[in-house]
Amino acid sequence: MASNSNVVFGDEESQLSGGTNRVQPCSSTPRKNTIDDDGKKQNFLSLSQRMGIQDFFCLDVWRASMGELLGSAVLVFMLDTIVISTFESDTKMPNLIMSILIAVVITILLLAVVPVSGGHINPVISFSAALVGIISMSRAIIYIVAQCLGAVLGALALRAVVSSSIEDTFSLGGCTVTIIAPGPNGPVTVGLETAQALWLEIFCTFVFLFASIWMAYDHRQSKALGHVTVLSIVGLVLGLLVFISTTVTAKKGYGGAGINPARCLGPAIIRGGHLWDGHWIFWVGPTIGCVAFYVYTKIIPPKHFLAEYGFKHDFVGVVKALSNNIVVFGDEENQLSGGTNRVQTCSSSTPRKNTIDDEGKKPKFLSFSERLGVPDFFCLDVWRASMGELLGTAVLVFMLDTIVISTFESDTKMPNLIMSILIAVVITILLLAVVPVSGGHINPVISFSAALVGIISMSRAIIYIMAQCVGAILGALALRAVVSSSIEDTFSLGGCTVTIIAPGPNGPITLGLETAQALWLEIFCTFVFLFASIWMAYDHRQAKALGHVTVLSIVGVVLGLLVFISTTVTGKKGYGGAGINPARCLGPAIIRGGHLWDGHWIFWVGPTIGCVAFYVYTKIIPAKHFNAEYGYKHDFVGVVKALFGSNV
Repeated sequence: MASNSNVVFGDEESQLSGGTNRVQPCSSTPRKNTIDDDGKKQNFLSLSQRMGIQDFFCLDVWRASMGELLGSAVLVFMLDTIVISTFESDTKMPNLIMSILIAVVITILLLAVVPVSGGHINPVISFSAALVGIISMSRAIIYIVAQCLGAVLGALALRAVVSSSIEDTFSLGGCTVTIIAPGPNGPVTVGLETAQALWLEIFCTFVFLFASIWMAYDHRQSKALGHVTVLSIVGLVLGLLVFISTTVTAKKGYGGAGINPARCLGPAIIRGGHLWDGHWIFWVGPTIGCVAFYVYTKIIPPKHFLAEYGFKHDFVGVVKALSNNIVVFGDEENQLSGGTNRVQTCSSSTPRKNTIDDEGKKPKFLSFSERLGVPDFFCLDVWRASMGELLGTAVLVFMLDTIVISTFESDTKMPNLIMSILIAVVITILLLAVVPVSGGHINPVISFSAALVGIISMSRAIIYIMAQCVGAILGALALRAVVSSSIEDTFSLGGCTVTIIAPGPNGPITLGLETAQALWLEIFCTFVFLFASIWMAYDHRQAKALGHVTVLSIVGVVLGLLVFISTTVTGKKGYGGAGINPARCLGPAIIRGGHLWDGHWIFWVGPTIGCVAFYVYTKIIPAKHFNAEYGYKHDFVGVVKALFGSNV
């Protein structure tokens, strides 16, 4: 491997740039392949080699695990003291402040441990890294044992410094599902139901891996972003998940999602008691979440997830080696050239070369079906890429709606502003996560407008929009599985609303916006969104000059601003603000129903008109000022002309 790799969360084969301080394996170089009679590369790695059994006898691996041990000890000590200090300081927004501090601490600790062991300090990272093949399962076991021991030491250190009253109140920061509390007729059990807590653990673990760890595992992403940015995103996502999971259920006695089994184990061993009640949830939930994430990495096109040397320890390879199957060693054809991230069609991604006629014009001899991208419907890679859109939209709906609920439940004086800032951060992170897989849409507005200007085919846009709608439904289902019934009734799963029926002095009254007013707001906000942010992503010169991180950050900021504006500018109770994402509005409407269907068509018609208006704008301005690469192939005007047999 080149010594300037920037992959994090790996092992000896995936460390930070510089390469001089990384842990060397006992056997770092995979056995060379041989070519059989059919020209196929065969892999003769045994099961023990794929499992990395030699790591158990490698002193450097055990020495590296000391970074995991001490990192986990400091993590438990710091996180739990932050929790205690925040709530003891009697602030009005303890959950939000606590989450920000946790995000900072996790980022710093990961930066400290990455050069030593790869920077896991969490069994979720170690186990998922073993599944995708970044480290061996043997190394993962060593690291997880070290993390658990470290968590015990951290809990011991915490117990040594806190008073007995604080220890009784906060239980050394352990993970709790239920507690026994005094009631009017004796002690009562307060907390979450087992199924509800388990689902929240699964969802939060998957979101954590999908929205942040994914970027560290894909060596192209981590190299492009830089390890400081990647680790900062990891800290931000974990901080957001802490904020969400500690407020969204509105259940006293529930300590929030653990998302780190070792962190939950340490206090449970030292403190005991009710910390063991449902403790298995904090292991089983993350395990299921890790497996779900691994399945996702196997579903999407292989060329869009490159865990360097991942083929050596990948779980599928381990299973095949166990069954004595011969497995191809690698697939060089899966490497992307030039760093491009766009999904290729089954046919050539480059438009058919034009010929020059006698008048110097370029006639385009593309058929209507070619311009429409009909072959995309029969391309497996396109459907596999759409899984990024499906799961990205599911996570988007889950995260956005839990942020809305958590912000308003946290009793802050500026819920709309804080909510908008958090939404901007989440959208930016999710776009970064999905861009390498499908182009990063997670919104029918982006897919449809991209098809109009010709960046993708209309067929691909249809596939993506269907995936986004299914994902939004899954996200709404996930949200319903973890929130209480009272929260669901109050916030309607975060759905898009135009009007609601509320109690009045003389009976029920209708609150909200008039149809025309809501439609105009949807049109204007969609156009502003496309004009002020998506425009930069579509123009390949702009995107290249600014960099995709800057462009996606602008997209997130613009959407956050539009959420803030549209939820406050009308001053009308009952109106949920501009949707600017029809799929996000559809999911809760299908799952929750009721008043969410009132005026639901506005959240589809408005964005559609906004997209068309933006497309007209791109055709009016000078062509040289808007260069969508290969845009002429699928551009809507070209599609219409091809429909009528025009070659111009």
